[in-house]
Amino acid sequence: MIEQQITLLLIDDDPIFRLGLLTALNGFESFQVQDQAASPTEALEKLSTESFDIVIIEPEFSNSSFKGWRLCQQIKQKCPTQKICIVSGTQDVQQLSFVQNQGIEGYCPKGYAISQLVGILQQIAQGDTYWSSLFSETTTPSKFSRRPWFSRLRQSGIEQINCNLTPINQHLKNSQISIIDRLFWQGRKRELLTARWLIQQMLPVEVIAASEFPASADTLPSIEEEKGLVLLNTTPLAVPSLSGVVSDSSVFQNTLNKIQTNLNNKTEIPLEIDVLQTSKARILLTIILTQFQQLIEQLRYSEITLNQLPENLADLLNPLWQNASLTFLSKFFLANSAYTLDDLKDILEEDQQVIQEEILDKIPFLDELFAYLLFGTPLSIQGVNYRSESPESIEKAEKLLQNVMIRLANAVMIFILNNFSEQEIIKSQLYKDQLLSSREIAKFRNELSWQYRLNQYWETPKDIFEDRYRIYALDTQGIHSLFFYCPRQAQLKQLQGVPWLVTIILEIRDATAPRFRSVTGWLGEGLIYVLTQVIGRAIGLVGRGIIQGVGTTWQEARYGKNARQDK
Repeated sequence: MIEQQITLLLIDDDPIFRLGLLTALNGFESFQVQDQAASPTEALEKLSTESFDIVIIEPEFSNSSFKGWRLCQQIKQKCPTQKICIVSGTQDVQQLSFVQNQGIEGYCPKGYAISQLVGILQQIAQGDTYWSSLFSETTTPSKFSRRPWFSRLRQSGIEQINCNLTPINQHLKNSQISIIDRLFWQGRKRELLTARWLIQQMLPVEVIAASEFPASADTLPSIEEEKGLVLLNTTPLAVPSLSGVVSDSSVFQNTLNKIQTNLNNKTEIPLEIDVLQTSKARILLTIILTQFQQLIEQLRYSEITLNQLPENLADLLNPLWQNASLTFLSKFFLANSAYTLDDLKDILEEDQQVIQEEILDKIPFLDELFAYLLFGTPLSIQGVNYRSESPESIEKAEKLLQNVMIRLANAVMIFILNNFSEQEIIKSQLYKDQLLSSREIAKFRNELSWQYRLNQYWETPKDIFEDRYRIYALDTQGIHSLFFYCPRQAQLKQLQGVPWLVTIILEIRDATAPRFRSVTGWLGEGLIYVLTQVIGRAIGLVGRGIIQGVGTTWQEARYGKNARQDK
């Protein structure tokens, strides 16, 4: 019997650190990362509405004047029983001593093995503290756990670059600057971003991270290996390319940030990932984003040219889908089931052709996305080519990347729903509470099946006829859909059967609807004329005659009565 899980709230403004810590801790059944916060304000809001066993916090917020030290104090003042563990690379002994006196339960330096952090959290959850043993080792500055000099140098360099980038971005936002000035500042910005990328490559940042997701299924780590992860020095998730410095870094980083916000389905179209708990959907999308970036890096390092890109880029996504499926299932299913890794590979091989034809081959704009990320190729928006560094290109690339991620995540869930939907370990760890019963799962799958048929026989032919593609993208509200224009005449000519008939129906409707509306309008106007000018006037004349007749009769009756009185 599994003991009650220890619920955690992660508070850190570094999304990469939160991602690594979340991924590492979710490998332990005794822990559940219930929520995350990137700022003190967001943390206080979550603490006011939810309860957590332990709050893990990094007090050094880089982008906020409100430091986490004060946040620790406020949390303890509002809820003295709330357990807090500081996980930080700070070397400020004075601040650490201060928060210890405020009642903070523990402190773990960044750089500890994940197994050590887990032991500390379990100790705190049981009501103990982790301060005395730590300070017995670090009472003197010479013994204090300090970050390496190259880490401090890296942080200093990045801060200087970011300070220089701020006024440059302000200059570029000014629409009245001359073309020459704009070109100068854009060049200066590219230089600084390139320098920042080089610093990130040569002097890696300290974060808590899980081991890299495997490039192939053969190198997939076991659950035991994941539980032996350490707090490594790694580079951030978003690694910019030299050919498209601004676009590459912005696209991946912005997408990662949006994954951490809201994943509610706002499209009114059922998606396979709707069955997942929000935290599990974030993990799945992050796995896919990480592996997609690794794919881009592998292509970049292979020095492939634009002309050498495969004709069918969807073939590159098939192994990515398989690896993402294996990684996701290994984390939440493999260790507690009768299946082996080889069993999962065999089932994947059986399903890969269907997934390739029904999902991967139908992902639009892959050639544009790969060319943009690898070579900084301009993107076309409504017939106008925008430079790769432009906000318009970055925004479109983000949406194309998010569409790929969401469709791949749907493909992973198709594989799970088709093969393991009734497994209790899958239901309990992955599904939303309202979808745990067999009946609700059957209803959900039937809704998906109906949507497949609707897409095949109506939505897809309609989109082809209207020269557009449906794109799934992320924003602060959740997943939404939008349409991108693209000529599809060749596909239109290849339609047969019911899809072809749908386009004929649409064309007939377009041809007849204006005339029908015109005839209906004319008939309506004629009917109004008859009712008002003919029948209405006739009724009015009749009414007037009746009134006149009544008036005459009344006058005659009155006159006759008066005459009789006179006599």
